[in-house]
Amino acid sequence: MQPTSRVVAVRCGRDSYVGIPQAAIQEALDLTGLEISAFPGMPACCAGVMNLRGRFLWGLDLAQWLETLGIECLPLAQARLEGLLLTAGRRCLVALHGGREAGLAYNPAALEPPGRLAPLFAGTLAWAGRPLPVLDVEALFAHLPRLTGGPLP
Repeated sequence: MQPTSRVVAVRCGRDSYVGIPQAAIQEALDLTGLEISAFPGMPACCAGVMNLRGRFLWGLDLAQWLETLGIECLPLAQARLEGLLLTAGRRCLVALHGGREAGLAYNPAALEPPGRLAPLFAGTLAWAGRPLPVLDVEALFAHLPRLTGGPLP
């Protein structure tokens, strides 16, 4: 039997998707009515801080973050935003996206190399006739201090 992992494909723009490893997802969130407070001096991809059941968490706009990597994300027509509470060790943040599209099982050995997206992505999968980059959540957390100029407050 081949080893399998699961990813959740999320929409980051009209034609942009990212696969997020299911093992890193603690919770799927509907952000309707949840206030996200902007933090001065942070890059646009750091949407701000939110209070989720007494826990203050950073919101990372995945589409804006992909733009910092040179991946164009056309804006969504809808204004509704969803979130995934991502964890890596003791670190956590809310990844903001435009909707969950699919859950996929795959063999990690079958991932194609991520090319210019390395090391932030573990590789790519073929999905719905397009490549789906699979995020390396540990690498994302390691990358954030370089993006923000220091650790997230």
